[in-house]
Amino acid sequence: LPYAESSVTGGEILADYKISESVRFVAGTSYESYKQFDVRHFATANVTGKPLVVNGTTYLPMQYLGGFVDISENGNWQRDADRRVYAFYGQGIFDIKKLFSLKKGAENLSLTVGVRYDHYDDFGSSLNPRFGLVYAPTSDLYFKILYGTAFRSPNFKELYTINNPATAGSAAVGENLDPEKITATEVLAGYNFTKNLKTTLTFFSVRADDLIQSREPDVAGSPSVFDNIGETEASGAEAEFRMLFGRQNYLYFNATWQDV
Repeated sequence: LPYAESSVTGGEILADYKISESVRFVAGTSYESYKQFDVRHFATANVTGKPLVVNGTTYLPMQYLGGFVDISENGNWQRDADRRVYAFYGQGIFDIKKLFSLKKGAENLSLTVGVRYDHYDDFGSSLNPRFGLVYAPTSDLYFKILYGTAFRSPNFKELYTINNPATAGSAAVGENLDPEKITATEVLAGYNFTKNLKTTLTFFSVRADDLIQSREPDVAGSPSVFDNIGETEASGAEAEFRMLFGRQNYLYFNATWQDV
């Protein structure tokens, strides 16, 4: 029975400044501290995959320990760990129609541009931009283009797992592990046939690199190690239809096709 306690503390400061009716900025910074502590391991048998010494007695793999025993001293499943994350982000929202005083051809035209920087003290940094363009030539027809990147940091399990005959954390064997990287693009077209009849069609593409998976062990009988060995791509389309019947009743239909 693996056991651990964890805590998360942090804070964020956000500033929102409206320069004019057509330009607005949002910026902020945040700090988070993740802690994993009081990590212990209880077992009735030696599950570490190697000889284990408990109270001066050596037990072979899968040998019964004589009861429910604390094997944390020599056979713990992980270790105490902590992580500090610093983030800075900014976003600008520009109403292009108002900014350039467009009178025709645009019921709405706006641009959103943002960027976020994250620094993890245990593996490094990641910089991720986001972009969004909305264009509505009329009040019923509109288009959206969205682009952005993101990441997923390796968790403590993928970094620090030890004494497991099947899997080992990358840091536990002295290897580096990078975050997973995700890039997404979306193009949407929408049309309101009437006030109560609306439809949208969306095309999307998502790519993920450096996926974290367990790689095959280098030596037969050794545990597999978490590593950046995977990638995936998905593209497709989504159609949506909605018909309203008063405030509470509606007919809804959605269909998605994707190739992964």
